[in-house]
Amino acid sequence: MVKKPSVVDQIVENLRDFLKSDVLTIGQKLPSETELAHRYGVGRSTIREALRLLQAQGFVELRPNAGAFLSSKEPDSTKAIHWIAEHGEDVLDVMEIRYSIEGIAARMAAERAKDEDIYCLFGIQTLMEQACAADDSMNLALYDEAFHEAIARATHNQLMCNLVAQLSTACANFRGKTFLAHKGNAACAAHAAILQAIRAHDGVAAQQKMETHMRENYELAKAYNEQKD
Repeated sequence: MVKKPSVVDQIVENLRDFLKSDVLTIGQKLPSETELAHRYGVGRSTIREALRLLQAQGFVELRPNAGAFLSSKEPDSTKAIHWIAEHGEDVLDVMEIRYSIEGIAARMAAERAKDEDIYCLFGIQTLMEQACAADDSMNLALYDEAFHEAIARATHNQLMCNLVAQLSTACANFRGKTFLAHKGNAACAAHAAILQAIRAHDGVAAQQKMETHMRENYELAKAYNEQKD
């Protein structure tokens, strides 16, 4: 039995065709969520999900408080796992790997972070808390991704940066759905605990806090998949 494409899948296909056309050039800003929603006759939340999938595939870049920008007219084949964004059921596999990889990243960051790395993390945490207070699900998702990638950068290990970036991008669609349904209070609290451990240069605590955070995210992903079945 052939699975019928979801509304989001259809919008992704429509937007992909639009991005590949000659209407926009690389680096140009896309129309606003409101404009796109009106153009395709769907809600803004559907447009957000579609844009996150397109970001995971390398077509667009989502910038906090700025919007979506065209980054490529072809999928980014260098992202070895970008295809996961098109297969929501596989997000559990990604979360299992994130548990191990990001736990190690948090420990390494606590042991190696410089003052500027910690300042960067505090800045992202502040912005995420502000987005949480404003119930801004799109920026919550973007700042959440930025926080995890900033931890990876604080390891000063390029391979770790690449791994975390790919795993984080692969979870883009799930991350957006999570913040739409569950707000951001739990994630902000988890990030605050991780950040305090990194600030104290306590590698063991940082790894434990991150693994707890990843385990909670895994349970959310599992519950989401069960609701779809």
